[in-house]
Amino acid sequence: MSGSVLPLFVSGVVSRGFGRGSKELGCPTANYSQEVVKNLPSDLDTGIYCGWASVDFGPVHKMVMSVGWNPFYNGKEKTMEIHILHEFPEQFYGAHMRIQVSHIDMSIGFIGGGKMAQALASGFISAGVTKGSKIVSSCAPEDTLSAESFKSLGARVTHDNCDVIKSTDVTIMAVKPNIIPIVLKDIKSTITQKNLLISVAMGVTIKNIEKELPAASRVIRVMPNTPALVRQGASVYAPGLATTPQDWDTTEQLFKSVGTIYRVDEYLFDPVTALSGSGPAYIYAVIEAMADGGVRMGLPRDLALQLAAQTVVGAGTMVTTTMTHPATLRDNVTSPAGSTSEGLFTLEESSVRAAFIRAVEKATRRCQEVNKGLDKH
Repeated sequence: MSGSVLPLFVSGVVSRGFGRGSKELGCPTANYSQEVVKNLPSDLDTGIYCGWASVDFGPVHKMVMSVGWNPFYNGKEKTMEIHILHEFPEQFYGAHMRIQVSHIDMSIGFIGGGKMAQALASGFISAGVTKGSKIVSSCAPEDTLSAESFKSLGARVTHDNCDVIKSTDVTIMAVKPNIIPIVLKDIKSTITQKNLLISVAMGVTIKNIEKELPAASRVIRVMPNTPALVRQGASVYAPGLATTPQDWDTTEQLFKSVGTIYRVDEYLFDPVTALSGSGPAYIYAVIEAMADGGVRMGLPRDLALQLAAQTVVGAGTMVTTTMTHPATLRDNVTSPAGSTSEGLFTLEESSVRAAFIRAVEKATRRCQEVNKGLDKH
């Protein structure tokens, strides 16, 4: 990473974007704010930058989103156009925006090329955090499908884990928990204090990773989820003993570019895994069931699926943007003796809420079982 003047803070307002920006950025229908920052310091490197914008929607609520930009020379001075890739409702036009600009110019490695690794790599590229050419992934020789997926992103594929460590600034271990000991043994003689190692493996503690590596190895544990592929991920992280505030910032910037990330104590990782890690699967089941209900009542299946999926997206956005408790939002759409009231009563009769609570509990217990099994090895 470079750019000695960063992070840089810029103020702006939410406005409708027109013209070349929205089309070139692959977001032809989105509203975004474009701010032009002039008189940038000369040592601000040209390259890919990423960070986040904080938008005030009133006295209590802020929305945080990722930002993409590139500095360029306009003939006289270095200038930066900032694009906020977010669809703002018109009532938010004019809201104050505070933008944090940070330079991301790092090479990123993946040990493991499965679905999570692919989701993160695709998300990082689409968010502008890195380029496909700066990603290296090690895949098992027989895993040709994952290898082709990474190659399609422009990444380099290898079968050598040590090659990934040597070639990248940040390496993300995205393999099954039982493979982690094999990987750590493989890279132990190669990893140095210059490498930041991020593990997204379920149930493998920082302590278990650190004890297999040289002293003062920089290790961070992250629990992401697959919606990172569409930059809507929900992640948490816990830092290892030898990590620095810069490592924490790097991790936050990477994962904020593909959703949200929160720092938590490591003992919370099991319930987090059960809630947000496994949660997309629960919600897919909800979407499927709601769509099946619509089909049963006469809706075409394609329409039923779209309506069900968008309803989930909209309801989640209502919770995160209004900061209103779900029970209050539910009451707001439940009229006395109405259809919503009848539907909710049926869900209560079927113990749906209790089933979700038990699902998170059971998944947490399973994570704990996996942890105990790994600790024995």
